[in-house]
Amino acid sequence: MENKEILWDLSAIYADEESWEKDFASLESLAEKFYEFRGKLSTSAETLKGAIEASDAFDRLAEKVYCFAHLRSDENTSIGKNRSRVDRVSAKLSSLGALEAWFAPEIMAIPEERMQELLNDPVLAFYRRSLLELLRDKPHTLSEAEEKLIGTLGDVLGTSDELFSTLNDTDLEFGKVKNEKGEMIPLSHGSWHRFMENPDRKVRKNAFLKLYKQYDQHRNTFAAALDGTTKRHVTMAKIRHYNSALEASLSSDNVPVAIYDNLIASVRKNLPALFEYFDLRAEFLNLKNQDMYD
Repeated sequence: MENKEILWDLSAIYADEESWEKDFASLESLAEKFYEFRGKLSTSAETLKGAIEASDAFDRLAEKVYCFAHLRSDENTSIGKNRSRVDRVSAKLSSLGALEAWFAPEIMAIPEERMQELLNDPVLAFYRRSLLELLRDKPHTLSEAEEKLIGTLGDVLGTSDELFSTLNDTDLEFGKVKNEKGEMIPLSHGSWHRFMENPDRKVRKNAFLKLYKQYDQHRNTFAAALDGTTKRHVTMAKIRHYNSALEASLSSDNVPVAIYDNLIASVRKNLPALFEYFDLRAEFLNLKNQDMYD
């Protein structure tokens, strides 16, 4: 029996599952409406604006449908019906990706002079920055056929993420930990921080060791999931002509790799100050050796 008092109220998104099903069924028609603009983007600023608005309408509904499904599943990841709803949305969005794959390549194909005219048109003032951000990815945008192919693989490429999520959120059982009052309290991702903030070092230590024992026992599966995700990032970076997976990851935020490297170097350079702080804490807490749970 679910305790409704501790569940988030999803009625603000959908009052019932029937309403969700109705919107889910309309996703395809919205994607097709957007697809009707294919081959027409350079016709006029009004046409390009209409295409962007059609894309936004699809994306907003897709996010709403997916968000509800995911949150409902997160309430209890062991309920197959809710997990199935997430899988349905993921598969649908992946299949509809083919109807959106044409947009970026067609934008990139617009001659620079014509593109500048469109960007300077007041009709597109609201979308100017978004279009400039899109054009910044021109060197990494593939042909329509290639983008369509990648779009259809979205669900497959996320398999390692789903593996990690299922194992981490559903299959791991952490048991219970005795708190400072001698009460046995369930250990979970939700209660973890409360245990780590407990003033009793023994409680913190027991919770820490109990939780990470589970991760240690499943380390090979977690490693396999990480390996799959890493290979995906590396492969997609190569496909999109990035110099590295790191460069690809930073691209969406328009952060140069040099800034990332400088940040890491600065942190490492100033680690001695952090270590001095740890030594001071150990002295103040009268600890010979500090651990992660301290």
